[in-house]
Amino acid sequence: MKGGGLFALYLPPIGGEEGAPSAAEDLQLLASRAVHALLHRGGRVLGLTPAERRVSVPEADAGVPGRGGGSGATVGVGGCSPVRLEGGALGTLALVLAEGGGWIDVPTTDGASGEGAVAYLGALPPEEAEGVRSVLAGRSEAAALPAPFAAVMVARDGLSAVRDATGVYPLFVGRKGDLVALASETSPLEALGFSVSEVRAGQVSRWRWNGSEVRYIPRPLPGEAGSRGEAHPFARGVCAFELLYISRPDSRFFGTSLYAARKRLGEELARQAPAEADMVVYAPDTAFPQALGYAQTLGLPLEGVLVKSPAAPRSFLLAQGERDAVLEAKFALVRELVHGKRLALVDDSLVYGSTAARLLKLLRDAGARAVHVRIASPPVTAPCVYGFFGPEPPPMGAMSSEELAARIGADSLAYLDFETFASLFPRGSVCTACLVPRNG
Repeated sequence: MKGGGLFALYLPPIGGEEGAPSAAEDLQLLASRAVHALLHRGGRVLGLTPAERRVSVPEADAGVPGRGGGSGATVGVGGCSPVRLEGGALGTLALVLAEGGGWIDVPTTDGASGEGAVAYLGALPPEEAEGVRSVLAGRSEAAALPAPFAAVMVARDGLSAVRDATGVYPLFVGRKGDLVALASETSPLEALGFSVSEVRAGQVSRWRWNGSEVRYIPRPLPGEAGSRGEAHPFARGVCAFELLYISRPDSRFFGTSLYAARKRLGEELARQAPAEADMVVYAPDTAFPQALGYAQTLGLPLEGVLVKSPAAPRSFLLAQGERDAVLEAKFALVRELVHGKRLALVDDSLVYGSTAARLLKLLRDAGARAVHVRIASPPVTAPCVYGFFGPEPPPMGAMSSEELAARIGADSLAYLDFETFASLFPRGSVCTACLVPRNG
């Protein structure tokens, strides 16, 4: 299942511009704040090194003018890992965030990159993980690379980042004086005062204390020669669920905030599928912008009657058994605002139906007279070509809206249509393979 996030930072041996952090304590604070800002992506484990570690640059480069060789560079990395860290190079360099990817140790005997670690997102068999490490270290072996993935590597001589040519996993770079930071979203970088740009699909960037470089690697897409999976014309671009659900609303894609984009989805949904309702409510907290756009377009009041526990993980990222258990304790309700009312319940997406069914039961038990469900995205109609939903399509994709409404207990159910959704983002920029209409 898709989830998790990456964070990494690198400060060369000496700071150049005013405002760039220079003390290890400052960098540890930056790293801690950034990783906490990404925990919504599925974090269960957060580990922070006792102090950011200064690592020596290679002695052979000590004479480069203006770099004061030997003073050491400061590095830190965060990413996805299913295990707690213990000792060694990985333990001293790493900040841990969530599961959904993994780690590759960069041993001290590797003369090209030195001691460090690679954090990556993606389902990588061992041979493909080694291919990612080789590319990050400057040895292009594109034939061994998987799709999709994003990865960062810290080593004694700097920081590297790569994003595969499909671009499914987002990755952004921030600059603040000499300090370089990488993150899966723009929001933590912007909040910490970095200027932000995107690591483009197929881009490999390397930052070293004696310079930086950018290059691109070709990578066959699904169905093309040398790749895995079936060909699909809509399987390129950032995953649609980054835009719908996973990324924070203050993150930016395609030059605009996701808050604004999600609100517009709700506005379009209201025009396509108005509901006879006294009030609009939303699935907390990810569907608030969509519900606001829906309510304002129809001139209906919006109420936050559904309340989510701040400690609950995102159920979309969990297996079915875990998801059902979490949902039992995840939501609560302001009951007095619901009794006798006709409600329009707006959600960002509908994949398994578990969350919608739980919310509808709460609303019904509180005396709601009618509940009309409105989904501010197209229905999930096919299995993910990259396996994020597992090998089979979510069962909801085989049902009509009427059948699904009866199954989850709604008076009616309507989605935003695919053409409208796709038109709101730059053409070819979003992977929508799981959302394409069954006759499309």
